[in-house]
Amino acid sequence: NLNDAFKAQSAELGETTLEFEYKKLTDGKLIIKQLRQVPEAEGRPAAGIALVNTPTNLKIFQGESGTLFGNHRLKSLWKVESDNRWTDPTKPGGNMMTAAELQHAPQGNVINRTGSPAIWPGARHGTLDLNGQIYSQDLWNWLSDGGNTTFELRMKMPTGTGYQLDPVYTTGDFRIEFWAKYSIALPNINWQGNRPTTSEFALLIPGSITDPLPDGAILKTREFSAKGGIEIDSSFYWPPHPTGPTAGYTAPLEKWVGTTIKGLTPSPINLTSYFSQTYRPGHHNFTEDFLFEPGLDPGVSKAIISALEAKNIRMIFCSFPGGPGSIKAVGFDGSIWDL
Repeated sequence: NLNDAFKAQSAELGETTLEFEYKKLTDGKLIIKQLRQVPEAEGRPAAGIALVNTPTNLKIFQGESGTLFGNHRLKSLWKVESDNRWTDPTKPGGNMMTAAELQHAPQGNVINRTGSPAIWPGARHGTLDLNGQIYSQDLWNWLSDGGNTTFELRMKMPTGTGYQLDPVYTTGDFRIEFWAKYSIALPNINWQGNRPTTSEFALLIPGSITDPLPDGAILKTREFSAKGGIEIDSSFYWPPHPTGPTAGYTAPLEKWVGTTIKGLTPSPINLTSYFSQTYRPGHHNFTEDFLFEPGLDPGVSKAIISALEAKNIRMIFCSFPGGPGSIKAVGFDGSIWDL
């Protein structure tokens, strides 16, 4: 056989791939005209990552990441694109995102923006080294409730040698953090109480609020009550239970159903929008914090907004499993008090 004959003549080559050139005669016989070795790929590791443009939708991860108030204030929806190019993950040069469509609410109302981080006000690009972990930074300046604010998209670069053998990356393959650094401190409730902050981030993940629920999504409901007849009922979905080892798992929010708030206004407040409701679970979901901002929901009437403004209530904070002080109001002036 030709394969064995080739091996006998070229034993030093080891495993090879061969191709044949042949001619078929009129009587159906084949004549082998040439036998040759197919050149093998050299298998050299890639020197960088191959960034491939794939338009990607991004939303805020409402799970065990960041803070409740940071996730709420940085609540956003993105559609982004990138260049097609090679880049060195140890020295990522140039903006990683070349086009963006963005919805967010930096000053109490949802707005739309387009363009690129490279041309937004005060745009600059940088590289951040945090104990050997490299991040690509796109920074710019916009106004927010925190005054003049530096916004940043921070993309975590791959490390080690894995990318050298599988170098193709799209935007959705990176860990992307959306940061804000404020010139005016903003309210922030944690286990120590109100601890105003000038810096916070939210994690962006691939997805859209119009994505269908995955099979097996788990419906959850939470109920809160406070003096004066205040009642809050909230419904949302968790993802399906993970398979395999689940040690340390904390379920994030998959999708909102809605929230009804009674007792603060003459008629109930019904929230259904992505921007007006934010969820932040504690580890293993042993605790859960919620933040509701009726002014960001297009379905809430002007009469209800006016009634809340008269009481200086901009946001309502709830903490599960409840108890004293588990429902608080956040004023337009940044003040916080128990309901």
